[in-house]
Amino acid sequence: MSNYAEDAAFNDAPEERSSKRKNFLNCADGVRNQIRILTVWKKAFRHYVPGKGEGTGSFTCIGEDCPLCAKEDYPREMRIMNVYDHKDGEVKIWEAPPRAANGVASAEAEYGNPLEYDLVVKREGNNYSVMKAGTSGEVPEGLELYDIPDHINYRTTASLKEGEFEVGDLTPPADLDTDEL
Repeated sequence: MSNYAEDAAFNDAPEERSSKRKNFLNCADGVRNQIRILTVWKKAFRHYVPGKGEGTGSFTCIGEDCPLCAKEDYPREMRIMNVYDHKDGEVKIWEAPPRAANGVASAEAEYGNPLEYDLVVKREGNNYSVMKAGTSGEVPEGLELYDIPDHINYRTTASLKEGEFEVGDLTPPADLDTDEL
């Protein structure tokens, strides 16, 4: 399985991007997603540059020398992991934002290791509900997983050159811990 067969999808218009990025879990608003987490998550700080063309899409923050942070575009903390999407019967990458990751942590505290049962994830606007599924589905043996560290380091803000991007008037999220950058 090629992790980045859809590389160009990052530079397409949003409606094209969503159809080409099938290797990512899409938590559409109001839709229940039954998943099984397949790997321990890795933390990354991600910037999103809107638009079409070079220098747009998601980028992993490089920290101190980040050109986007220098423009006060603060990254979002994401927990990135392999999941099995029961609806499509495929392994996908889930870039879980903090509210979703907190829901996974809550399920783990109550039910134990979330690699051993299915979760139902539902997004309503910026809010996520994550709960243990009533019934866990079968997960095929021998699934090929994505290399999460490669995914995190594939597109970093180091690849951006001054002038290639526009950063709006953004304020940092209230829960951003800049000490971890």
